[in-house]
Amino acid sequence: MTSSGSDSIKTNVIGGVIAGAVLAVGGAVWAFAPAAWKWFTDLLASIWAHLTSAATVPTWWLYILYAISAAAVLTVALRVRAAATSTEPTFTDYTEDRFMGAVWRWRYAHGAPTGTWAFCPRCDTVLVYSYQRDYGDLKTTLHCETCRVDIATEPGDRDDLVGKVHRQIDRKIRTGEWKNYVERAAPAQT
Repeated sequence: MTSSGSDSIKTNVIGGVIAGAVLAVGGAVWAFAPAAWKWFTDLLASIWAHLTSAATVPTWWLYILYAISAAAVLTVALRVRAAATSTEPTFTDYTEDRFMGAVWRWRYAHGAPTGTWAFCPRCDTVLVYSYQRDYGDLKTTLHCETCRVDIATEPGDRDDLVGKVHRQIDRKIRTGEWKNYVERAAPAQT
């Protein structure tokens, strides 16, 4: 007999053993099912009997309980509605600020600033960046092509510059300073 023939026999035997085990477990569960179903229906019947039985509590107590329950439901509903319609700004409304002499704008993805870039404080043109080496140290310069002026020169590359801005955004969010900027900017937008 070849090796593939004995592998086929082994596979068939293992499959038969697994099928037998599954049938044995299924049979045991099936034998238990009628008893479990009867217990469940008896439980539902006793709960229903309790809920529909006569109460020995005076009727005026029930009216007080109804009033308290209605007040509680109304209070929760009003708080949920107030929270949903709140016009108070959140940190995600903080999408613009001034850092290093430039206006920076960004949006949020997964709670973190993204798409961060600088704009000219005079003409609102997107600033371009250039690199320069100063005694071996890399510096990034933000330049306005419209005004023809350099707005800022900072050590590091573009990623270092954006990282510095992100750290300032994070600091302002943690300290609550962002609210001052959003409240100052809100009247200007209306």
